Amino acid sequence: MKKITKKKFALMLVFLFVVSASLAAYYMISQDKLQNQNSQTSYAVKSVPITYENIENILSGNDMIRILPENSVISLEFYNFNTGSRLQEKSYVLKRGAVKEGAAINPDITLSMHSKYFNELTDQNLCSTIKKAKNNNDLGAEVRISYAALLWKYKSVLKYKDCFGL
Repeated sequence: MKKITKKKFALMLVFLFVVSASLAAYYMISQDKLQNQNSQTSYAVKSVPITYENIENILSGNDMIRILPENSVISLEFYNFNTGSRLQEKSYVLKRGAVKEGAAINPDITLSMHSKYFNELTDQNLCSTIKKAKNNNDLGAEVRISYAALLWKYKSVLKYKDCFGL
């Protein structure tokens, strides 16, 4: 049997101490993380359904509407086929930070969306609902200014171009 020198024994003790301290530190850190995860309460933001009564107030606060160019005019129309032919239900004028019921005079863009998507609208999903309607061929988008003018005028909202049905 080999004899362990004091030097080797001291090194083994230091090694065991370092390993033990590392394991203890790892355990304490993981317990702290687990405790923090368990103690943090997650608050889900509840979406607010849009109705014809609250659409003006809710959409006026929508990020996309708030950053529209100052002189922009967009018409958002809802239609149905309840009578067998296309019938417009409601029409809204979207301007920077404002949504008002009514017909737009000479809008830059007119979006016509089937009203079956209206019941899906919330304060948080305007863009995704417009995209869904477009993918299902239930959205019409008419641009009444040149493409160059559209790009220049709406450059501040290019990240939302899919939300305009374009």
